[in-house]
Amino acid sequence: MTKKLKTTREVILHTSHYVRGEVLDLGAGTAKYAKHIKPLAEKYVTYDMVAGPNIDIVGDIHQLALPDQSFDTVISTQVLEHVRQPWVVAGQIARVLRPGGICVVSAPFLVSFHADPYDYFRYTKEGMASLFEGQGLEILESGTYGGVFLVLSELIHFAWANPYQAKINPLGKLVHRLLTPLLSWLDNFSDSRTIYANTFIVARKTS
Repeated sequence: MTKKLKTTREVILHTSHYVRGEVLDLGAGTAKYAKHIKPLAEKYVTYDMVAGPNIDIVGDIHQLALPDQSFDTVISTQVLEHVRQPWVVAGQIARVLRPGGICVVSAPFLVSFHADPYDYFRYTKEGMASLFEGQGLEILESGTYGGVFLVLSELIHFAWANPYQAKINPLGKLVHRLLTPLLSWLDNFSDSRTIYANTFIVARKTS
């Protein structure tokens, strides 16, 4: 039986066999998945709109300051909800991929509002795939992760200890930390076909 995916980290590990060559981590933020990606890459490049110690290139991801066909793999996790024109970003991902190149993209479906600096969209599995179809990409794999109990965990997290607020309620943070292991265990028994936290796709550039 295939292990049920719960977190973005697990999606990164699940799709790691697709990662090769020169890799672009798009909207990398703190590059928290770099330790999983870099060992698989010949070259690892981070790109974000905000400068940071782990960011190689700073720029607007609607207009990537990168040559055509310059990467073998593009990874973008939990970014597309924050961009004003995600279909344009999907086109940019296709543009910078070499023929046969792979993109791995994830984004939320049932997650609370979180501006960073803005928050525009949520994605079903079919909606995510539709962004990349017609861009010269074929969908190799699509899926969801995080069922009803992890959705509940995220709601509690944002309601009582919002990580995007300057001041986090310490009691709320403690309650969430204590509840998370139980909710994660209960999520093993939930059906994520209709209620799920996030979605992901893997697509290959065909030409």
